[in-house]
Amino acid sequence: MKHIAKIFQYILTGFYAVFLALLFVFPIVLIPVAWFFERIFKSRKIISMIATMWGKLAVWGTLSRVRTYGRENLPRGEENVVYIVNHQGFFDIPLVLGWIDGRIRFIARENLFSVPVLGLWMKFIGCIPISRKASKDELRRFEGISNVLSSGAVLAIFPEGTRSFDGTFGKFHTSAFRPARIAKSTIVPVLLWGSHKILPRGGKIIRPTGVKICIDEPIRFKKYSETSPKELADIILKKFQIMKERISS
Repeated sequence: MKHIAKIFQYILTGFYAVFLALLFVFPIVLIPVAWFFERIFKSRKIISMIATMWGKLAVWGTLSRVRTYGRENLPRGEENVVYIVNHQGFFDIPLVLGWIDGRIRFIARENLFSVPVLGLWMKFIGCIPISRKASKDELRRFEGISNVLSSGAVLAIFPEGTRSFDGTFGKFHTSAFRPARIAKSTIVPVLLWGSHKILPRGGKIIRPTGVKICIDEPIRFKKYSETSPKELADIILKKFQIMKERISS
């Protein structure tokens, strides 16, 4: 049975590679329509719908199942929102877009913007490029993200900065909380659990699995305005641990 399962995973991975290539082309074809709708009607609804559809298809294509908890906590329609999400694996971005909020923009390494097709789409949905170099210019650029939030953007930030090898929580970078504090954003902790198993870090084979998404109650600025970035990071980490226990029981 193990050999059959292995063969199935190889076949699935091959089909998914082709499917993913087509899936990256799909949004590009719709960019002119989304651009027209945004310019004429001053709305990003089409972009959000495309992003949500893309996210769901990207995960469903792996034959994985997704179950959500706490959807009533989503601040639907609100602006200036930051989703703080733990980083488990390659599929975290499509999971967030497909099951949390299609309006979400991401902070991404600037070298990803030079990738054909992917870079074009990232620019179109408003992703924000940063580098990992610790410089004054980079720090100013990172803190300037608060201006984007203040204008009404919805962001997702992975405070760990890198994917987990086994799903465990990594160290939170306190700088990840600065934009929200400056913009007085609403923070929503979101736990992803199991996504690292679909394609483990360093792995090459797609493995269908069950993924759980848990959304905690929004934290308004008044509740964390007096806390330091370190204290805020500790608070959210504790919330992640509680959510993990809740969905594991």
